[in-house]
Amino acid sequence: MGDLRIALYILMGAVGLLALITAANIASLSVARTLARAGEIGTRLALGAMPARLARQFLTESALLAVLAGAVGLAAGASVLKPILAVVPARYIGDEAEVHTSPAALIISISIALLLSALVGLAPAIFISGRGVTMNLQLSRTRSATDRGSRRTRTALVLVEIALAFIVVMGAGLMARTYQRVTSTDLGFRPDRVLTMMMTLPASKYPGGLDLANFSHELLRRVHSLPGVIEVCASSNRPAGSGLAFHDFSIPGRSLNTADGIATAAYRTVTPAYFAVVGTSLREGRFFVEQDGPGKADIAVVNESFARTYFPGDDAVGKQIRLENRTGTTTSQSASNSLLQIVGVVKDARQIAHWQEVSDLYKPITPEIYVPLWQHPEAARELGLLIRAAVDPGTLTDAVRREVLGIDSERPVYSVETLEGLAENVLGPTRLCLVILGAFGGVALLTACVGLYAIVSYSVTQRTHEIGIRMALGAGRRDVLRLVASEGIPVVGIGLMVGLLSSLGATRLMSSLVYGVSANDGATLLAVAAILTATAMLAVYIPARRAMRVDPMEALRYE
Repeated sequence: MGDLRIALYILMGAVGLLALITAANIASLSVARTLARAGEIGTRLALGAMPARLARQFLTESALLAVLAGAVGLAAGASVLKPILAVVPARYIGDEAEVHTSPAALIISISIALLLSALVGLAPAIFISGRGVTMNLQLSRTRSATDRGSRRTRTALVLVEIALAFIVVMGAGLMARTYQRVTSTDLGFRPDRVLTMMMTLPASKYPGGLDLANFSHELLRRVHSLPGVIEVCASSNRPAGSGLAFHDFSIPGRSLNTADGIATAAYRTVTPAYFAVVGTSLREGRFFVEQDGPGKADIAVVNESFARTYFPGDDAVGKQIRLENRTGTTTSQSASNSLLQIVGVVKDARQIAHWQEVSDLYKPITPEIYVPLWQHPEAARELGLLIRAAVDPGTLTDAVRREVLGIDSERPVYSVETLEGLAENVLGPTRLCLVILGAFGGVALLTACVGLYAIVSYSVTQRTHEIGIRMALGAGRRDVLRLVASEGIPVVGIGLMVGLLSSLGATRLMSSLVYGVSANDGATLLAVAAILTATAMLAVYIPARRAMRVDPMEALRYE
């Protein structure tokens, strides 16, 4: 549904990358573990074991590990399902849908786990078994440190991990930058302490504009008298809410560079207190007043974008616009062919036509026309009520609902939300993608560094005897540190370069989600590279520090 689709694509991509990172990590550890058992394999082969029998043994071990890990994963997935769904707004899923653990998902997950276990567990065992008795026994004596082929394989796997982790962390960084830009964007109104709700006034009970105006007058009077209410207004729709309307218009004596000389702008009918309730400031002219009603000159207030677009370099106040109706229908709501004089210009306010259209938040602000509800009451059959409160807005809900039912017992309110909640809803897809990529980026970073730590640590263990000889011959701790670091630093450098080049293409897929920042943002690239480098250096330093503390006498006796 809507932008949830994009978030799901990102989720699947992050899951796929993390699966590859994990598979590379397990493969690297499996290679190291199998090489460490080269002597055992050689001995078994010398005693008459068949390679196929050894392969079955390794496959059984891998399958058992996969089943146990799959069971843990299933339990963990089922337990975190509710917390994960708490991050996803309910409207993304819909009332008719139920999200729960799925047998199909279980089968797919277990199948993938078994497949990975077979690939990363069986392949090294077959490779080692194929070397024969002599090679395996010799490899056991040399502690695999001289086995350049296996070392290159492990290094390549860790390099892939770092490169893939760079892509995931880069995506998380871009979403963090986007979220920071979006949350700091000036909406043009103050959403705090404002309660909103909607109601419908059907033509069968409120046939004319006078009936609609009388209902609105009485409702505003009653709600305004409630304790804790600072100001109240009515509007045909709410800021940052669904149902944003548009209207055709023309400017007498001026061409609008369209085929028929008619353009379209956002259109909203409001009562005079609207701008005070939502906190939109005046730039020129005046606001509406209660006297702007029937029998008075028809007027309008426009936003800065409207004035800048249609009256560039000129004062919009005092100019006239005409509401048009291209369809030729004669509905009362169209207010067609009504000539309005602009009496004020207000600050631009971002209006989101629908919560699914989050991209509206990234677009230029739409030109908008405001007209007095008292002059156009027929345009507010879907009536929005907005209340600025001195207390928590939610505490006023029941009292306001009682006042509505006191006027018309058949008139329930719906879509009761705070304006702050409506504004926050707009950020839902961006926030969801940030949470997804942030979580997977952290896990990817940790997994890649575990793989790097494992390969360096394994190398240190295998070269303990060599390190002891070097230290006995006069090598200092810094020499040992350089020796060990030379195992990991080149891998980190190459992995970062590959990840950087790969991310330049991968992050372009996120161009529709990022706002105010390039998909290849230099600052984010540098930050991600610094984070990965620092974390990877820590993974290299820990085993290097252990090597620096090796006792030469103990190392010389090490087998």
